[in-house]
Amino acid sequence: STTRGALRISSTTRGALSMSTTTEPVSHSGKVTRGSAIAVVSAATTTSTISSTRVTTSTMTSITTTQSSPSPTTTHSLPSPTKHFSTFCWLVTMSSGGEPALVRDHFAKQTNIFSCGAWSVFTDTDDLAPVPVTNIGSLKSKMCYWGSWCNTRVFLRAWDAVFKEGKYSRKAWTLKVDADSVFLPDRLQWHVKDISAADPWYLKNGNMLLGAMEVFSNAAVRTLAEKRHVVCIYGIDSSGEDGFIDNCMQKLKVSMKMDWNLLRSTRNPQECGDGSAVAFHPFKDVGSFIACQGVMTR
Repeated sequence: STTRGALRISSTTRGALSMSTTTEPVSHSGKVTRGSAIAVVSAATTTSTISSTRVTTSTMTSITTTQSSPSPTTTHSLPSPTKHFSTFCWLVTMSSGGEPALVRDHFAKQTNIFSCGAWSVFTDTDDLAPVPVTNIGSLKSKMCYWGSWCNTRVFLRAWDAVFKEGKYSRKAWTLKVDADSVFLPDRLQWHVKDISAADPWYLKNGNMLLGAMEVFSNAAVRTLAEKRHVVCIYGIDSSGEDGFIDNCMQKLKVSMKMDWNLLRSTRNPQECGDGSAVAFHPFKDVGSFIACQGVMTR
């Protein structure tokens, strides 16, 4: 077949068939490219179809056609990212203190978020070499009245960066984790096997969404990207990010799945042998983190 406006010829010929053309280049697939102007066909005895007109000649015949405007380009949609299990993982880390050492160790060994299908690291600097990072500005937050950080505004900037980068759109599941959370991304697939990433879902560790490990389907993140700035606008400066996102998911009508084995809270590396858990938290120094990893993967 040819694109609209190109010369289309099917022929039954007795004798030689000659063609002289004045065209711009023809692609390797045989399609006439835009710009083909005139084609002349001559044959001894030929039955030809040109455009959609049937012409029969018994003597030497010259037929001239002019090209009409080209048809729109046919595009093929990419496979849905939700058909198969895949992960995009991200974290926010300070550029000082103990977190950078953890992130650099993960990057060197390609573990934790760096073993996901795609990943991003957000911080308050342009340089956390050798780890590629995105600078989202200051990570400083005030202390909330219950004794934890009111860090929602910081993490909403990180979420905005996630939306802008768009890596999440090509993966079935998005995981937001803390730098001191030891986890194996592939374990998550057994926790989401009964729900579809094409539908808006998020997972809670029991009855709480805990910032150490937050899990969202592709559809849930798309919903957050499209509606968060309209629906979830109150309480930003008086809440922790996990409580804010939990409340926001409910306002957005995103379905919730309780999973008591998603995250284990422990500081004892020997307890990391629980094969049902996706993550263990907190392990704030490289030594204890590696010890937990060793027990988790043996």
